[in-house]
Amino acid sequence: MQKMLGEAYPYVVNVCPENEITEIRIRVGKRIEIKTRQGRFFTRFSADGEYIENLIKRVTNNSKYAYEDRLSQGYVDYSDGIRIGVAGDGWVNNGKIIYKKIYSLCVRIPHIIEVSSEPVKKILDNFDNTLLVSPPGGGKTTLLRCIAEKLSENNDLLIIDERSEICGRGLVFYRGTRCDVIQGVPKEYAFETAIRTMSPQIVVCDELFGEKDFFAVKTLIGAGIKVAATFHSDGVIPDVLNELFYYKVFLSSKPTPGSIKSIVCGTAARGDGEK
Repeated sequence: MQKMLGEAYPYVVNVCPENEITEIRIRVGKRIEIKTRQGRFFTRFSADGEYIENLIKRVTNNSKYAYEDRLSQGYVDYSDGIRIGVAGDGWVNNGKIIYKKIYSLCVRIPHIIEVSSEPVKKILDNFDNTLLVSPPGGGKTTLLRCIAEKLSENNDLLIIDERSEICGRGLVFYRGTRCDVIQGVPKEYAFETAIRTMSPQIVVCDELFGEKDFFAVKTLIGAGIKVAATFHSDGVIPDVLNELFYYKVFLSSKPTPGSIKSIVCGTAARGDGEK
């Protein structure tokens, strides 16, 4: 993290220890904001355009062109599973966003948690298609990573890690015993590869979004493959996902990310069921 943050690093760790940080917000002309499980805090360091540009150079090894595809999707993946979301002044060229200036960065720092709750253990013991649901910051990916590790102890499992969030760039997170990974490939293509070449029993993927992802999941399940995935929502999910996934695990960031609000079985579409 010190290399990534550069001259802002001392100001950040002066606010809280590095291992407690879950998110860093960097906005041009504003003080850097730190998010932890205890709350949000501001540093005394204000970012300007030059600082943001230099940070992007550091995380892309001075080669923004090599990261053009990822930047066009609004993020850059960094070491240790860190993902940096970007926003700024851009335009669309051949279906891709090209950023002329980057004004904001959202640095998400992954953490490892243990699956210790009895309801989640019951899902693992009797696994069926499972969807983890919460607004951003609810701990979906962290819990998904841990579930994947447990499931791979007894199943051939394939992780489709489109944005390198589940396993981290270079597969820095432990993935379990019987696990394969497709990384950096859009889900719609990776799903086809999963069926044709890897013969997984379970596929794990992050952030389902839009009809292409929904159709791809439906195809996997229709082929007899179980799926564990995540979905951004405050509690309501599309009918198609409600029908595809037996378990819907609704999460909250309070009191800590990954806290389970409820687990709904069957076809109830809201997060108001019993654990």
